[in-house]
Amino acid sequence: MLSKLIENKKMIIIFVAAIMMFLQFDKAVFDHQNISNYLIFQNDSEELVINKMNYPKIRNNGYGLKYKYSTFRDNARIVNDTDEVSDDFYGYVCDNNSFVRKNYVKGNIIEFEGKKRLKIIDVEIKKKKAFISLEKSNLNIEDNLSNLHIYEKKTNKLIDRKNIIDYVSQVGIQGHIFSFLYNKCHFSRNMLYHINNLLLSIVLVIICILVYKRTNLIFSTVMYASFILSPWLTSFSRNLYWIPFSWFLPVVFALLYFTDYKKRYLLLMFLSILFKCLAGYEYISTIFIFALSIPFAEIIKNKNQWKMIIKHLCIISIVMICGFLAAILIHATLRGNNLFEGVHNIFVQDVLRRTYGSSQSFDPFVLESLKASPIAVLNKYIYGFSTDILLGLPSNLFPILLIISGIYSVYKFIKEKYFYSFLYFVMLLAPLSWFILAKGHSYIHTHMNFVLWYFGFIGVMIYMLIVMLKDGWNYVISNKLD
Repeated sequence: MLSKLIENKKMIIIFVAAIMMFLQFDKAVFDHQNISNYLIFQNDSEELVINKMNYPKIRNNGYGLKYKYSTFRDNARIVNDTDEVSDDFYGYVCDNNSFVRKNYVKGNIIEFEGKKRLKIIDVEIKKKKAFISLEKSNLNIEDNLSNLHIYEKKTNKLIDRKNIIDYVSQVGIQGHIFSFLYNKCHFSRNMLYHINNLLLSIVLVIICILVYKRTNLIFSTVMYASFILSPWLTSFSRNLYWIPFSWFLPVVFALLYFTDYKKRYLLLMFLSILFKCLAGYEYISTIFIFALSIPFAEIIKNKNQWKMIIKHLCIISIVMICGFLAAILIHATLRGNNLFEGVHNIFVQDVLRRTYGSSQSFDPFVLESLKASPIAVLNKYIYGFSTDILLGLPSNLFPILLIISGIYSVYKFIKEKYFYSFLYFVMLLAPLSWFILAKGHSYIHTHMNFVLWYFGFIGVMIYMLIVMLKDGWNYVISNKLD
């Protein structure tokens, strides 16, 4: 009877914890004054999904995310002596923008006012300008370039400037799913937000339960607090593009696998990583490390089992890598005429642009990010907090708390090989991995990448500060008694 009461009490606590987290993510109940900011957070990213929902049949060619170009100003003009072009150049110069890069390609047809049509021979991008080489004709400086039209070379179809264009940096599986629920199942957009928030709440609560089983009640409670009181997780929670529950789902299956090593969790881990990557590759290194952090740190507690732990860490790492590579291959089939071309395009156009590619190969917009050093990026994320660390905990304290908790973690590890000290540094690697590996992306996206601190690290940082205060109190009391 007593065991049933205890079990029922635990279930009530878990249920209440999940409801509270859902209400925070859905209604910002603990920070309602900022609800308007949460509602508009990353609307530009979410629009990629909304466009798929609103225009499901346009460009239905495998991608689940779509740009909508309502206006475009190319500022086209005939080249002149100041443009530094070769003597045999024939054509015009216009702005370098996404529409131009996508559609002003060799073979396509430009139609000028008066129905004059010329084929594009070549396109050269020079920083903010695109130089469009055309076949020879009677084009002259008096021609009106304010009303150009472009036609596809194969179909001869007009490319509308109010065009729906694929977002090709990922497959965009979330767009396919939400479009189906919206158009076929007639879910409202608000219902989709509720589903997103509910899934994130459930996943995070499950993580806290699994963490409790492997650590202790205080640490799991602090981890829960770091989730529910994070302004960044609240901001991301409802977003249909980011679907943040997908960030943490692999963590659930990793912890479950290390509970009893059942093979079904390996399959679920593979599928969760595959799903996450099909919905976008952002933060994947952080997700990998967070998923493996607690099992890896347990080497400190179970020194006699370190070989077995390493073995299973390798197994689940291979499974996660396979999930990632499977997503790349699926994406590559859409990104090129063949698999090799698709992989090449992903690497050159996406990976290098977000990491350490040549600053001369990409838009001026990313020039500074590619030139920036990893140290400059880290400075942004250590000293540049723009929100509370946790609700009520001011942002300017972060560098101080980071240094203090780091020093005490080193002290505890040297003194007694403390498990949570080791876990502190393992979880620190989770956000640092993306800040450094995806340096280009991190340098630009300071309006969102602070969320990476909440992949376990804020929780363990706060916990180590609590341990420090507890140890200090015990030291004072013991000295008084002496």
